Amino acid sequence: MVNRIFKKTALVAPSLIISLWIVVGVVTQISHILLAPFPETPWEAAMTLEAVRFATGLPVFENPETGHATHMYGSLYTAILGSMFWLTEPSNITGRILSLICALGILVLVLVVGATKKQWMWIVVGSAMLAGIHLKARGYFVSTRPDMLALFTMSIALIFLFRALEKGKTGWLYVGLVATLAATFLKQTMAPFALVPVLAHWLARERQWGGLKLGLALVPAVCVTTSVLIMAACFPDAFFYMVSVPKQYPISPGKFVKALYELIVALPVFLIMLWDFSRDSVTRSQLLDPVLRWIVSCVAIAIPVSAIGLAKAGGTTNSLLPALLSITLFCVWYGSRADWMAADRPTLAMADFFRCCLLGFLLWASFQPPNPLRLVREESTDSRWREWPQLVSDLALLQGRVVSPKEPTLTYFARGQFDRNIYLEYDAVGYPEKMPQYIQAWLSSADYIIDAHYRFDSNYTPLSATILAPLGFIEFKKGASYTIFRKSGGAD
Repeated sequence: MVNRIFKKTALVAPSLIISLWIVVGVVTQISHILLAPFPETPWEAAMTLEAVRFATGLPVFENPETGHATHMYGSLYTAILGSMFWLTEPSNITGRILSLICALGILVLVLVVGATKKQWMWIVVGSAMLAGIHLKARGYFVSTRPDMLALFTMSIALIFLFRALEKGKTGWLYVGLVATLAATFLKQTMAPFALVPVLAHWLARERQWGGLKLGLALVPAVCVTTSVLIMAACFPDAFFYMVSVPKQYPISPGKFVKALYELIVALPVFLIMLWDFSRDSVTRSQLLDPVLRWIVSCVAIAIPVSAIGLAKAGGTTNSLLPALLSITLFCVWYGSRADWMAADRPTLAMADFFRCCLLGFLLWASFQPPNPLRLVREESTDSRWREWPQLVSDLALLQGRVVSPKEPTLTYFARGQFDRNIYLEYDAVGYPEKMPQYIQAWLSSADYIIDAHYRFDSNYTPLSATILAPLGFIEFKKGASYTIFRKSGGAD
């Protein structure tokens, strides 16, 4: 018995070893980022400070020229994170912990829905694929952003909608609708997933258009559309940031086609399984299985939604998350049911061993996991762990007005000061070539300006020594992660 188990494990070892390596690498990276007191990006700082505004009763949605600009993500995220600050002290860590909890929740849901108990190896491989998505999305599993919370909420919504529409438990429909609306107001890209029930209904063989079932399938999409119209009429400021601001950024057709191609080939395992699935008439017939229909519907909606998000001006890797998570769910579901790496079979042929080797290679090629030992060495020399606490202390002692345009949490923690975030200000006005007059006046009013440097800095930054020089600022003090500029002629 023990010998047989050993042989089976040895045959699937290539995939198992690569999977564990990916998981260990991601856990190592997360462990360093999670509790960092400083923000990883300007947008983390923005999310945290906007939540603090909400928690302290300050206005969040204002005219940028007379107040400040908030972020263009869903307005519900600010309220949720701000409510958490009623229970905890404001910090750059709380939002990351929330995202990590949601990422772990998504992991559990994907494995519960997709994997089978007999195919235990797919629990390991599925975990590795989900961990690898953290690498492809540049750390969003532990980022103070609404993405993971929105995706987890939408996943819960789809589960409740599935139970309501496929299992006849219509009472769950109301819970599913509330969760769908919550996900939409956390991140706008969740809105198209309200069409999953409609597409799943269409994929059913009977395709009975009309009747109660189709009407119920349309309810989520109708509710989302209605809620957005209500927001436009009753909450125009929130509508401006959630809809009007993102709308001003065009979608490049060329970038969309490129993003679509890159997204489809991002996980070669998916392409192989899709090809295998198209050849397997037995498995194709399982489209009658409502679970598979809903999974396929999620994939069909998520791929174009993610490609559009990436193709928009300013689109970045977080746009890939809906598609990558949906694709991973399909791979786990199909792989655990189609004799892929079937470690529970009495015997495993050499063909199975080579298939496991191929899967391990594809996982490595897809995610290119970091070396955990190298990560530990690199992170131990990260200067921000030393510089950020010292900078907070130093800023509290400076005389005059201090502004930190990229990282306003610095001046909040150092001086209790609420300020603008220059990236959000530029987001709101569409990144004009010339600095808007009100932003120039805001910067000119400062005696000191702090420029923060990030490992994932934007390709275009609206703040630099070249931009500050005409405003009368000179370099005062420079560190590895921060530069302090002082107004020329000001006191030291």
